[in-house]
Amino acid sequence: MLVMEARSKHPKTGVWTEWRVKFPGGGQDGPNESIEGTRDREVWQETNLAFLRSKLIWRKVVQNPEEPEHHKYGYLVNFEDCYGELRNVPKTEPDGDELRVPDWVPAATLGRSLFSSHQSLFVAAGRELGLF
Repeated sequence: MLVMEARSKHPKTGVWTEWRVKFPGGGQDGPNESIEGTRDREVWQETNLAFLRSKLIWRKVVQNPEEPEHHKYGYLVNFEDCYGELRNVPKTEPDGDELRVPDWVPAATLGRSLFSSHQSLFVAAGRELGLF
């Protein structure tokens, strides 16, 4: 599975988070960007990869005071459907988040290191792939 380590600064305190292992992805770039457009743009920006096909395998609505209905979506993309050259240098996002180089990691070891908010997507992907 393709993951990377990332960290960000808390918007109010300016304190950096710990490095967290995460799947590629992020938020909508304005209210007019489609779900699929967000998916494609985020994967490209974080990995330098594009893909031919994907399958929606997970969705969740997160409730928080700042954004009453924050929708999250998880897609499964086969390695064979990816094209491009995987990003091979660290990157700082426009919002200041720092990303280490993405890497392909075996699913068997990923669950132990993956950031907690990505665990339910990992389980959905594992079930879809017949891993557990």
